[in-house]
Amino acid sequence: MTSVPPPASRTAIRRIGIANGLLWIVAAIVLAVVGSTTAYAFVVAPYTGNPFANPNGYPWEAAEPVVADEVTPGEWRAEGSAVIRLDAARFQDPRVASIVAGADVDLYRTSPADLETFPDQRAWPDYFGHLYDDRELVIVPSGHDLELWIRAAGAWQLRLAPLDVIEVTDAYSAKGDAFVIYRGDAVSARLSHVGEGVFFVDVFTAFERDTGAIIETGQVDRRLSWDPDTWVVFGIESDADRGAWTIAIEQLARPDPEPTQEQR
Repeated sequence: MTSVPPPASRTAIRRIGIANGLLWIVAAIVLAVVGSTTAYAFVVAPYTGNPFANPNGYPWEAAEPVVADEVTPGEWRAEGSAVIRLDAARFQDPRVASIVAGADVDLYRTSPADLETFPDQRAWPDYFGHLYDDRELVIVPSGHDLELWIRAAGAWQLRLAPLDVIEVTDAYSAKGDAFVIYRGDAVSARLSHVGEGVFFVDVFTAFERDTGAIIETGQVDRRLSWDPDTWVVFGIESDADRGAWTIAIEQLARPDPEPTQEQR
């Protein structure tokens, strides 16, 4: 004989329904809180300086931002987020930024167009990179003052060391590793390599870094371009005993070309 469990009473069914409903309500509330907190952290907090979402603060939003102390020529330090300012006369050649001691830092750079405007009228500075341990970042001059913002959760000391570079104006050939800078108005160059060795090229400008622009071996012939209104540094890695490379700047067309015979 098969026994059949007695049907649940209406009262029991109602209680189960109420319990399930409460669970759904609690779950919905939790999801809403988590969602709103996440949205606030990523959407609202960046514009309000909320310390919960931004423990290092946004020094460029301060009415009187902390200016880092230059404790020795080319080295600055501060107890937290701060700004480093170099006028154009002191910043004519590329620098290599590295941490000497203290906390990791995030670097931001004010665009030249915003240097002459009031702080409350500026866009946010451009994110430039994260420095930690023995990592280095190449900072390229643009012919303007440098305003470098440092976001840090603790005390730090940062070095801006000169970078040994070769300056080119048209074409240049060599072997081995080198940093090459071009300061003219052209916005593209052709890089070529002959031989069997490696040919790696990183491109650095005042506004961005294209690391790994070229990662090749053997024969290479590649055209690279960059944004106008900035100087450019090429970081070249090559086997000196297995190849040679050339960089040729592609000059801009003349604004008023000479008329041809047919045009005269």
